[in-house]
Amino acid sequence: DLGVLRIPYPSDLARGKKTFWTTTFPLYRDANKCIKCMRCVQICDKVQSLSVWDVSGSGSRTTIDVSENRFIKESDCSLCGQCITHCPTGALRERDDTAKAFAALAAPDKVTIVQIAPAVRTAWAEYFGLGLSFRDGLCWICQTRPDFRYWAPVGDWQAADWAAQPEIRAGVELFRVPEQLVGVLSDRLGARTRAVEDRGQWEYLYNRDELAELPGAKFHKKKTHVNGYRRRYGEDYRALGDASNPDGIEHVLRLQEEWCRWRDCENSPSLQAENDAIFRVVGNWNRLPGLVGGALYVEDRIGAFAVGEKVGDMMVVHFEKVQAELKGVYQAINQAFASRSAQGVSLINREQDMDEPGLRQAKETYNPVGFLKKSRLVIAADAE
Repeated sequence: DLGVLRIPYPSDLARGKKTFWTTTFPLYRDANKCIKCMRCVQICDKVQSLSVWDVSGSGSRTTIDVSENRFIKESDCSLCGQCITHCPTGALRERDDTAKAFAALAAPDKVTIVQIAPAVRTAWAEYFGLGLSFRDGLCWICQTRPDFRYWAPVGDWQAADWAAQPEIRAGVELFRVPEQLVGVLSDRLGARTRAVEDRGQWEYLYNRDELAELPGAKFHKKKTHVNGYRRRYGEDYRALGDASNPDGIEHVLRLQEEWCRWRDCENSPSLQAENDAIFRVVGNWNRLPGLVGGALYVEDRIGAFAVGEKVGDMMVVHFEKVQAELKGVYQAINQAFASRSAQGVSLINREQDMDEPGLRQAKETYNPVGFLKKSRLVIAADAE
């Protein structure tokens, strides 16, 4: 909440077991920042049921520490990250392995697989209660709200010892599993796996040049809408996060507030969650490298915005909102973003339709060239 990342003052906190913290554990604790709010204790005990944290000491020496007088390595910590998410001052933080990650990426003898599009995790982590745990070269993503479930892990799928992973057990379902991982697990676990296609999670892929140029008969209606918008309102497209548009981020958040009032987000949990996600991402624009965005303006007032993220040769579009009274604005922001902000990629990923018929129909009218297919993977018991 408070984002206290560094304390620029000398500390007179006594050294010893209670304040010493290992630098090799993926979770890092700075006792100087702890305000004893008990959030970490509550989330670990009541939600995760691991009871890693507890009150230690008494009187003026009361503090929060690892339960049962243990070191953190001796605890049952699963590295889910929930205590980090709920710590308001940054007393609990993840270890910064950025340098190691870049070294691994640069190593010619290593095959490195990393999680892409970090803005997605930032946007929806709170809503889904996402936690991460790291083990044997894999990063497991655990969803705790509204239901407990595992998402497909990230890492070196080929090198992983899948049979040794505690998540791979009878009755477990893995969600959002890419078809490549379905193939790997089918090869390794054989008859223990059963894949069920999850059509609502398929991500739509489009040819970037087609969305930018809208060529031919199959895009005729889209191009007509775009041309009509330009005749009525002009084409004032401004990049977000750019010095030439210093108030762009503020304008985006203001439009999002207006959109949310119009759609009555307060009475729709899903729309309110999306609103929170947009504010979390756009409000932290400078802290999330790789974000790309742009907005359409009409008479110096924002009329639409789109926010995406470049991932390799693909642009992933995360959010898109408009002033609905502007005729043709949906098609106009789609085309303008593809043309002006998605340069240098061959594909545009407009994400999934969540099994909503109207959204599916709208996405299909833009003529996708493919999908990132995902499935649910059901794990059965070992064959007798």
